[in-house]
Amino acid sequence: MKPRHLVRSLLFFTLVLICNFANAEILHGVFPLDTLKAIKAKYPNARFDRVNAAWVTENEAFFQMTGSGFPGTLYVAFTDSRPTAKKYLLEKCMFPAQTTDAICAVRKKTSEENDDDALTTSWVRWVPPSPIPLDRYKSKYGEPTFEFAKDSMAPTAEWKSVELSARLSDDKKMVLTIETAFTRAELRAAWIRDFGFVPDFLKDEPAPKQTPRPAARKVP
Repeated sequence: MKPRHLVRSLLFFTLVLICNFANAEILHGVFPLDTLKAIKAKYPNARFDRVNAAWVTENEAFFQMTGSGFPGTLYVAFTDSRPTAKKYLLEKCMFPAQTTDAICAVRKKTSEENDDDALTTSWVRWVPPSPIPLDRYKSKYGEPTFEFAKDSMAPTAEWKSVELSARLSDDKKMVLTIETAFTRAELRAAWIRDFGFVPDFLKDEPAPKQTPRPAARKVP
């Protein structure tokens, strides 16, 4: 193994350990940045249906997954990088002198990918076959923050430390759906796994410099 690949692997497994230590919730083995192809490989006999939800934009996709033996229904929201890549090509790569630019080549490759390769996981929602007692999640993650969903005013529970949220029954005793948007540690691990680096927006911000406090004046 080349030294660079060894360092990359070590960084990835270190971040995976951090994710596990944080007790993060990965729903049914779907990790951040997983492609649609990768999820299909994990569930080769599942049925995948595109859901044209009202909120889906050109940079997104939403799929429903069901299958014999799978508990309930899994919904996966994806990011679609093709529209951004096509816009970059039109704005930056139309002149002959730029056609050999490495970035343009990458954008062109991305713009021509199919759904299986172009769609990468953004967040996941699981609808279990029957409601689950909220106490089970409390025993694992502790006491949640209770709120109401903005779209339907349905009661929700949220565990912000693990980026987990649940839609609840009206009496707040049963979990109807569970959703994860992934923790920063999980996202960093995914970027190391797929690209070998951590982007700036996922890097921890340095602590602000402390201004030295003036020395106390002696009282005469």
